[in-house]
Amino acid sequence: MDPNIYEQGLQSAEEDEEFERGEAQRRIWRVETVRRWRQRIATERASLALEYLRSVVEEVVLQRDRI
Repeated sequence: MDPNIYEQGLQSAEEDEEFERGEAQRRIWRVETVRRWRQRIATERASLALEYLRSVVEEVVLQRDRI
């Protein structure tokens, strides 16, 4: 076997492995980023819902006190 071809094959295999590791790291980063984004959105929604409920309760109390 030609040593140059063998070396090229090894280099190509190493580059493929490096590419796969990079892809795996990017996938993990994307998954983690989306997870954090979804958690942040869920927290914001819960906060808005709580704020709305507080305003409803406040309105009910005001209505009750007027009667």
